[in-house]
Amino acid sequence: MSWTAKNGFTAGHIFLALAGGTALGVGIGLLVAPQSGAKSRADIFERAAAARKHAWQLEQEVVSALEDGRDAVTHSVVDGVANVKRQLHT
Repeated sequence: MSWTAKNGFTAGHIFLALAGGTALGVGIGLLVAPQSGAKSRADIFERAAAARKHAWQLEQEVVSALEDGRDAVTHSVVDGVANVKRQLHT
């Protein structure tokens, strides 16, 4: 009895396994291959621009939150002073 008959593999099975492994290896190689310097620079520029935009948006949110906090404190102080004046005059 031959090895292929004993193990259930035929020449077609072995060929398909080798072809599939080769295709998988080529695909992985294309996915992880380094890109050109121009492409890398373009990617870095795009990421930096996105980071700048995100930082500007965060700055605007922080400024808005600080202004809201300042306004809330101002109103609380004004209301507190008015309450104290009312209590003193009663």
